[in-house]
Amino acid sequence: MPLTTRTAHPNDAAALARIYNQGIEDRVATFETRPRTEADLRAWFGLFPIVAVEDAGTVVAFAASSPWRTRDCYRGIGEFSVYVAREHRGRGAGRLAVEALIAAARETGLWKLLGAVFSDNERSLALMRACGLREVGRYERQAELEGVWRDVVIFERRIPENERARARVLFACVHNAGRSQMAAALFNASANPLKAIATSAGTQPAEAVHPEVATVLREIGLDVSSAVPQKLTPELAQGTHTLVTMGCGEECPVVPGARRLDWPLPDPKGRPLGEVRALRDDLQARVDALVRESGWARPRFA
Repeated sequence: MPLTTRTAHPNDAAALARIYNQGIEDRVATFETRPRTEADLRAWFGLFPIVAVEDAGTVVAFAASSPWRTRDCYRGIGEFSVYVAREHRGRGAGRLAVEALIAAARETGLWKLLGAVFSDNERSLALMRACGLREVGRYERQAELEGVWRDVVIFERRIPENERARARVLFACVHNAGRSQMAAALFNASANPLKAIATSAGTQPAEAVHPEVATVLREIGLDVSSAVPQKLTPELAQGTHTLVTMGCGEECPVVPGARRLDWPLPDPKGRPLGEVRALRDDLQARVDALVRESGWARPRFA
């Protein structure tokens, strides 16, 4: 049967750990020397994709990506590595894994993949080149492995179609203390941050977020208690992809080129918690629909 690829899932962690530990034992693909457990591999799953290669239903290789840096400006760069089970090396599994990871990175919204290969690992160097990755440099004496300093060669694969700023969604109401704060918090919890991010503002900003709003969001694990309402200005709205208004009426700015939606929802200020929860749930449904219809949903890698 031909080898096949698919998205890896946490239930694959034991198989991935077995393959990864072979790479550690062979001392050809990683500086790591401590074997990893199934639990260790489960912790790898999150926003960044991991793909698996199967032979008749058995995982025989994988490629995993993770954040390259923690700074927000690098949010779309994934550092990746590839591991192949000993018995499947040289049979094309590594190339399938890299190609599948590139496709998954494109779908996720990453704009670049970066990888490092030992300078004397000719098989892996050839794999990177065969998959269209560009050699961009070498880190000399990057680290020691069993007393020997090793150089690594750095490769990158750009994904040009994703080299764009993420969409900016602006939720606007009157006081920026209730509806818009809830909507932005719900949106950022639901959307893929590599593709879209939300902020909020008000035409007459209050001094603080309404306590009942903070309470109902805290019930679902979101904290807006430290958020500061801000003034909705044309400057703030500039560059907005989607403007969602909720009660600011004629005071809401016109943003040329932006999609504009109006959600006529009541102000939660001073309302009973039951009514504020109902408003929260209404907003959640609207946000979920917006995220889904716009193609901004979080990828399901965890």
